[in-house]
Amino acid sequence: MTTCSYPGGKPADDRGTWHSTRGNTDYRPSLDVLRIAAVIGVIGVHVLAGPVQAGEAGLPVVALRIALTVAAPLFLMITGALTLGPGPHRAGAGAFLWRRVRRVVPALVFWSVFYLVVVLAWWSGEQLTPAALARRVIEGETYTHLWFLWTVLAIYVIAPVLSGYLSASGHVAGAHGERQRAWTVGVIWCSWAATVAALPLLTSGSAVGAITPVTPGALTFALLYGGYCVIGRAVLLTDVPRYAAIASLIAAIGLLAILTCARWTQPPYGPEPSGMLALLAPSYLNPLVMAASAALFLAVQGMLGSWLLEGSAASWLRSAGEATFGIYLVHFAVLVMLRELGPLGSSQPWALALLWLLTTVVSAGLVLLGRLIPVVRAVL
Repeated sequence: MTTCSYPGGKPADDRGTWHSTRGNTDYRPSLDVLRIAAVIGVIGVHVLAGPVQAGEAGLPVVALRIALTVAAPLFLMITGALTLGPGPHRAGAGAFLWRRVRRVVPALVFWSVFYLVVVLAWWSGEQLTPAALARRVIEGETYTHLWFLWTVLAIYVIAPVLSGYLSASGHVAGAHGERQRAWTVGVIWCSWAATVAALPLLTSGSAVGAITPVTPGALTFALLYGGYCVIGRAVLLTDVPRYAAIASLIAAIGLLAILTCARWTQPPYGPEPSGMLALLAPSYLNPLVMAASAALFLAVQGMLGSWLLEGSAASWLRSAGEATFGIYLVHFAVLVMLRELGPLGSSQPWALALLWLLTTVVSAGLVLLGRLIPVVRAVL
């Protein structure tokens, strides 16, 4: 097992968001708690997205949907926290990339084919011509949630270079220097990505027309979302006092409240936004979403970062944390099928809550059973 140094010199697993933490004497249960909560949040996003976009949800559901926007960024931050340290790269870039590629690529290929053929072509009846398939692959849209795997794969490719810079000895060496560089790079990267996302709105209607500097796709997702990974590394290296954790949590809630108010004034609940209000549409590249995600990660690390867990409880939590990878991949297929059941296709709050619960439970059950079969385990 490879290790990295956290504040205080404690080693911790550094192998990636969904890689095992078994055998680590300084296991951080807070990260598994966070990724379990994040995968439940991602499922909630997909359950609530339809009713919110159709204007069939009330303000409480809209507020919950906006709050859950931070779920995917949290996954990206955990990925960066665990893969951008020096530990995973001690055996060289080749060994690092081989371990990650053989984990992510089979899952990406299998689930892309599954969702394209089974869910889109067979279940939904969509016509997928060779040209349409090629376009989906290039744009990283093999299915709604699989953009994340394209992003993580690209992050792994650049991780050896990025980690080398963050942990390099220089004028400011050691954990303090790595933390300082991570915060600097992360903030600059996220600011750049937010600017790129805002430019089409800022230039719309101008003499030059709407400008889109970077089009999201399989080869560009990492450019846009990689800043989250570096911020995650910075947070993990930051010693967060309890008062700062509470302040971060309050800040995250406040930012999400602003986003909720903005969403409630936009279609289909309000008129088409204009000016700066248009920039408040919730997305992963919205600066308020970025700030809220980082603040929430800081709050969790400040409150739970020193929490220790051993024995059977730690083993159970580790297993649940490892299963989040498969749950993330499987849940959309489960959701699509459950929606076909009459009552679960409703936009009533009770139906949405039940759909969310059943999707989570069924997905988790399928993954836990599938992980017992070696061939199936390879893509979960």
